[in-house]
Amino acid sequence: MKKLLKQEAGITLIELLATLTIATILIAVTFNVLTTSIKYNDKTQSHINLRQEANLVVTKLRQRHDVHDGGKYDLCYGELLDNDILKLDTVSLHLEKFSNNECKQIDTSKNMEVQFTLADQQNNDFQIDTIIEAEQLKGPPISMEIQKPDREPDFGDYVREHDVFVYVNNVVGFNGSKSEIKGENSTVVIRKGLGPLSGPHGNINAKDIYIKGSVSLQKHFTLGHSNSNIYIDGDVDLNGSQINGKLTHTDKSFNSGSLDDVELVDAITFPEFEIPELKDESWYSDNGYSSEVTPGSNMRFYGSSFSTNGNRDYENAIIVSQGNVDLKGDFSGIIFAPNGKVSLRGNTTFKGIIVANEVELAAGSATIIFEPLSEDSELPF
Repeated sequence: MKKLLKQEAGITLIELLATLTIATILIAVTFNVLTTSIKYNDKTQSHINLRQEANLVVTKLRQRHDVHDGGKYDLCYGELLDNDILKLDTVSLHLEKFSNNECKQIDTSKNMEVQFTLADQQNNDFQIDTIIEAEQLKGPPISMEIQKPDREPDFGDYVREHDVFVYVNNVVGFNGSKSEIKGENSTVVIRKGLGPLSGPHGNINAKDIYIKGSVSLQKHFTLGHSNSNIYIDGDVDLNGSQINGKLTHTDKSFNSGSLDDVELVDAITFPEFEIPELKDESWYSDNGYSSEVTPGSNMRFYGSSFSTNGNRDYENAIIVSQGNVDLKGDFSGIIFAPNGKVSLRGNTTFKGIIVANEVELAAGSATIIFEPLSEDSELPF
């Protein structure tokens, strides 16, 4: 028992003193940081308050100057500051000292040079040195109307701002010998996957390509150009196809192989807009749309479906279909088929914007080419 008592160890005096010394240093440092932070915050708030009060003084002087247009008026020292907590120091008008209880006559036909220092009870100060212009030197009032946005950005705004020329749920076929969707500085949005595709060749060439859903391509397919940003949120199966530009994807099992610029991410932010629904039939009627097919320029078509045999071309046309659109020939304009499929057959070339449920480049060398909207272009959605 005595042996056990002798082996017990306690805290020595030196260890206790060392602990107290370290604790004292930590408390001192913490207190100093806290005090410095409080003083800095107080000084910053004081500076803000002084600047606001100084601006109020200058505003009051400008208002007095404007009220006495082309005349003279008396200005007294006591009228300058309404805040009793603050004080004015070294006030001068026209480079002459302006003393307490003094009044001066002010001529509005001359510039008034104003200098003063505003101080608070903590001896913080803020200086003003400005000129209030004479009445005849002031320019005519500028009429400016600031238009505030009265609505949230909509689908049409997104199409214009991002140069969208294909916005579809799915591209269901590149079945021609060399079918293309191309717009070097534009945007393609495919909302429900791409493929599996057939056909010997195919190409989607755009600056920004968004594909939400699985992608399954064929060997001779090309996606993007050297400066493209390609976003795929789903399984990626390239099957030997060519990817150009930067690929951002979410497929953890995807083997990027020889691709140089690839990034795997947890999630991709896609355009938030659903494909719009058709407007009320009366809207199309009121805006010059009809079910009559009129080849040439500026046709405005609204009907259950639309098809051509390729004998005539259409320029700057807007086609709004409740169902499918079947094209053969050369077209430019806008196609809106939110519930149907847009098919391009043979060597059809379409220049403009397609917004639809599905797009099919069915045969030959069918091509969709981006053509920018003019600022006054009407949109059917």
